[in-house]
Amino acid sequence: MKKYFSTYKIEFIHFLEYRSEFIASLISILVQLTLTAFIALAFFEHKQSIYGYTLDEFVTYSLLSVLINRIVDTDVNWVMTSQIRSGDLSNILVKPYSYNWYRLFAEMSWKSHSIFYSFLAVGVIGVFYTKYFTIQILLNRIPLFTLSMIMSYFLNRAFRYMIGCLAFWTKDTGGISNFVNEILNIVSGKWLPLDFFGVLARYLKLLPFSYIFYFPIQLLINKSLTIIEIYKILGIELFWMILFTVIGGYIWKKGLRQYESVGN
Repeated sequence: MKKYFSTYKIEFIHFLEYRSEFIASLISILVQLTLTAFIALAFFEHKQSIYGYTLDEFVTYSLLSVLINRIVDTDVNWVMTSQIRSGDLSNILVKPYSYNWYRLFAEMSWKSHSIFYSFLAVGVIGVFYTKYFTIQILLNRIPLFTLSMIMSYFLNRAFRYMIGCLAFWTKDTGGISNFVNEILNIVSGKWLPLDFFGVLARYLKLLPFSYIFYFPIQLLINKSLTIIEIYKILGIELFWMILFTVIGGYIWKKGLRQYESVGN
């Protein structure tokens, strides 16, 4: 395990050398959050609620979505595609460690920075925009929300890991990744609460992707959820996470059997 922590440390220090990028990242998050807040204000200008959401609840959902995106975001499919296509994967496979664990710890390094700046940005927005809305979350559910977030990350990562493995056969998954990303933005509840899709909402909530954004946010804002419903959400989320992880591992092994290095 020490070798993986060494990877984390090296990558963490590497990202510290590019502070300007993280300052730009903080500014972009602040701009995104600000636009989200004012769009919400425009939506609710003449309405008390929309699809059961008050202004405060909708803004809270939107801000949490931005924060969660920084937590669950992963580049594993893009990195895998690049390394398979270039042949760099061959150099990694001969090293005495698991490729998946190596990529996980490398990813955690930049994610540590990203999550920190995201919390900072949400805090700034929460303080300076209290004139317009109040962020409403159920503090007693933060531990369960944290657990859900960990599973959401690994669920999302496992699914994108599966997409990255397709590069063993297609050599390039860029088009697939872009298409899937746009679909997930909708069906996961990232852009809007799934309740806003009317009659389609009941079907979208059955998809595994609703457990990446929609249901974790519900844990923090939906007061009507019972403890049984909460544990049901966590149980189903755990199921999808394990299933995608197992399938991803199977596809990885199948791909390695016919892997051909096409790099220099």
